[in-house]
Amino acid sequence: MSRHQDLIDLSDCPRLSWDPTEEQAALTRTGEDVDVFELHHTGAPGPATLTFAGKQEWLLSVERYHEVNKGWSDIFYHVFVFADGEIWMGRDLRRTSQANLADAVTVHIPGNSPIVTEAQHESLLRIARWATSVPANIRGHRQRPASTTCPGDSGIAEVKRLREELAMPIDHNHKYHNLAHLQDAKDAKANGLWDGSDPDMAASRSTVAVIAQRALQKANTAVVSGPPGKDGVSPQMDDIVDAVLSELRRRMRS
Repeated sequence: MSRHQDLIDLSDCPRLSWDPTEEQAALTRTGEDVDVFELHHTGAPGPATLTFAGKQEWLLSVERYHEVNKGWSDIFYHVFVFADGEIWMGRDLRRTSQANLADAVTVHIPGNSPIVTEAQHESLLRIARWATSVPANIRGHRQRPASTTCPGDSGIAEVKRLREELAMPIDHNHKYHNLAHLQDAKDAKANGLWDGSDPDMAASRSTVAVIAQRALQKANTAVVSGPPGKDGVSPQMDDIVDAVLSELRRRMRS
């Protein structure tokens, strides 16, 4: 699978979902060599609401500004991460944002030096891990030669946090797999199954089981089962959890 497709798979909303009339422009790279994560902010307010319509209206206004006012060929940023953690795709990864960013994915947080939410941070961390394994390759716009304050002081603080967390080894036996971005995780939170703490859900094996089972089902993988429970029918939860996590770890290694 290409890195371009891997990035789309990380997202909640591909470009054509919010911009269905967008035409494919000439590609300038493959995207396989991207190894830099560059963070930007708007320098102006973000969307009025976090509904689909609110985000779409705001993104279309950004696109118009870039294409009409700036005279650019497309919206500048490859990825937008909203305050609720949703990841929306912008410019095709296979097109550079500008000539001197041939190795970079440009990532945008809406607002003027906005305070980064925990949901945003988790999504930004997933994108950073997709982009590079080198902490120094995570930067803010103003950390390369550029006359700008972008992405604001809060954005620079987020860059520092992302670098620190990227440098930490991932303990898959503890963190298992970050499933917090899945809609099933959001449903679990809304239904009181998960209080929103511990984004990797390592402390809630039953929630991991429920959400991971649904994730595997969506990926057309057979439901993992375990030995009968006390009632002779229901699989034992611990066995389900272990089987599901084993499958997730196998996928992460492949």
